[in-house]
Amino acid sequence: MAANKLPIELWLVVLSLGKFSSNNLAALCQVCTYFHHAVIDTLYESITVDNSDVCTTLAEHPHLAHKVKSFIFTYPTIMDNAGPEVHLDNLTLALQNMTHLSTLKLIHSQKCYSSVLQYCDAKLHIFHCTYAVDLPFLNFLNRQDSICDLVITGVCMMDVCLAKHEGLPLFLPTSLPHLMEVSAEPFFLNTLIPGRPVHTVHFKGRHTHSGSWELNRTIHPSTSIKNLGLNLMVWHPEHQFSYPSIPKHVEEITLMGFATQRLCVYGGAGIWEWGQLFMSHARRCTEFKKVDILV
Repeated sequence: MAANKLPIELWLVVLSLGKFSSNNLAALCQVCTYFHHAVIDTLYESITVDNSDVCTTLAEHPHLAHKVKSFIFTYPTIMDNAGPEVHLDNLTLALQNMTHLSTLKLIHSQKCYSSVLQYCDAKLHIFHCTYAVDLPFLNFLNRQDSICDLVITGVCMMDVCLAKHEGLPLFLPTSLPHLMEVSAEPFFLNTLIPGRPVHTVHFKGRHTHSGSWELNRTIHPSTSIKNLGLNLMVWHPEHQFSYPSIPKHVEEITLMGFATQRLCVYGGAGIWEWGQLFMSHARRCTEFKKVDILV
């Protein structure tokens, strides 16, 4: 039976059952016009790339960009360098054209690339980004009302620091009303969590010997936080270095990372003893159920 004798809906079922790579789907698109129409939506629905070449295609062909629901721009050594060179105009236009985008992860650079978001009006549900955070970046977030999963790992630019120092709100009270999961440094968590239905927090950043690490300021009893992730760096622990005070309403804790230059400090508790004290304190949480350690 010729392929075009089967209804296109049946081919869509076949494609949904098989594990076709993007290369396989691209090859099918070139077989004939019939296969092209059957496969093109699946090919462009979810895109994961490690270079900016595809951005040119999406910038020049809006009808293809409209099909994209998930766009992940990743780079394997993002923590070691600034990432690959990017044609910002193409990325900007591609994001503008992806009007049906639901998941956007820009984890290819730590540079200040917030300008690429200025025309992105898609109603995102998931947004992860490693870009440096400036006021235009925050303006983009303040336009979003559908994001429920947010990850901000970029450094804070001077204009944002000055705005907060002057008492200006970084996030509008009406922005991000459906936010449930957030990963960021305390600088942003302190203003992101209050007034929003956040139940999962990944606490990121560099910390010193402070006993609370701002956890009590960030996750107080009036919030709905149940799951807490800790990604910590303590480069110079001192003798008064102590464990954080975990809010008693937290149910689950995930230790995602712990880095230090010294495992033990002279005249005080070492990191191993810190771990025992941490667990002892966590068990005092009235609703605490478990702790996971990711290595």
